Amino acid sequence: MITLALAFFGVELRPVWKRSAAFACLGSLLTEFHVLSVPVVAGLLIGISVSFACIVLFYLRILGWGRTVLLFLLFTLIGITSDASVVALTSTLYPVHSQVDLIVTNFWDTMSVYLPVLALYLLIALRLNRRPRTLIAQLKRILPEWRRDKTLRVLGLSAFQVILLCALFFLKFDAGPTSKESAQWLIYALLAATIAALFYTLKLLVATREQAVRSTQALYLEDIDRMFTAIRGQRHDFLNHVQIIHSMLQMNNQAELKAYVRELVKETREMSDIVNHSAPALAALIQAKATAAVNRSIDFTYELPVAWDQLSSVKTIDIVKIIGNLVNNAFDEVAAARPPGERQVHAAIRTTPGAIELSVVNCGQPLSDDVRAQLFTAGYTTKRDGHSGLGLAIVQERVKHYNGTIDIRSTAESGTEFLIRLPNRAS
Repeated sequence: MITLALAFFGVELRPVWKRSAAFACLGSLLTEFHVLSVPVVAGLLIGISVSFACIVLFYLRILGWGRTVLLFLLFTLIGITSDASVVALTSTLYPVHSQVDLIVTNFWDTMSVYLPVLALYLLIALRLNRRPRTLIAQLKRILPEWRRDKTLRVLGLSAFQVILLCALFFLKFDAGPTSKESAQWLIYALLAATIAALFYTLKLLVATREQAVRSTQALYLEDIDRMFTAIRGQRHDFLNHVQIIHSMLQMNNQAELKAYVRELVKETREMSDIVNHSAPALAALIQAKATAAVNRSIDFTYELPVAWDQLSSVKTIDIVKIIGNLVNNAFDEVAAARPPGERQVHAAIRTTPGAIELSVVNCGQPLSDDVRAQLFTAGYTTKRDGHSGLGLAIVQERVKHYNGTIDIRSTAESGTEFLIRLPNRAS
């Protein structure tokens, strides 16, 4: 148990095996010495106290106070839950009705259940030690977000409920006169913890919805701000365009003037089409990606439906998530695989009877079978550091949410296309 608890902190068994062996021997002797002469709950409290003292004695110097306390809490949770599960399995498989049966009469029956559990703990500990980053470090990275969402409180209350349930189960083997009274108080505490967990869960749901609204608003505002930045840039450059046109007229350079005006009209018309589109979020997304494409020397083309059905069963924010992540991946792919001037990405949003089709095509390298197999796995990425590998996992989750389909076509000649079809029940 202590080996498993230490593995969560990235502490391997080899450097501390002497401390762990001494902890196991001393802790077991002090905890189990009076196990048959005291009530179960009292024995549980004695065991917890002894474990805390021994953990401080053997591990404080190498872990420090903060991690030592966390180690104690984790060890206690592992111990209580494992004892409760082993007792439950043993009493189910064998004729066990008291502590004496567990420890004396049916000792080897109990060990036939306990030893495999302990072996499983050791295997898990060895597996955890092979991880490049400890689970505690990962929890530290995400705990600040959990604190804001009150998730940590819900998890803590749930763990407290598990401990109370285990204590109630242990009372089954306590023949002392205070067993019934202790069970009653534990039931009250369990009920209070359940109500508190329910209350915090409801608050968590409300907070999660509010956070989703805020993140959606932030996404819209960021893209819309980029779009209006481009519009302001056009207005700022308007005087320059007029001066250039005037100069070409004075020089009677008709051919270059026509070419220049043609490009200017094309750019202005594209911006006008985007700004006047019936779906501002989609327009803002396309404009933001077009600006990013210019900065990365990518030829980005797109198709938007002439009119967007606001009663569509597919939410606009999900269209933005899917297309946004696919386009970002396509930009990264062509930027890595092609030199400037050969980078092409095409995105299309099409509405058909009963469905919405989303397509993103890039001219990067074709996908191998191995990459295809792991493409939608959360955390998997073929890019350099700085990428979370969550983009395509989010795409797949949203597509599954709408019972849609994803078709990937990848060849050296035509590039890679992600074609997504989402049922649209409102059309």
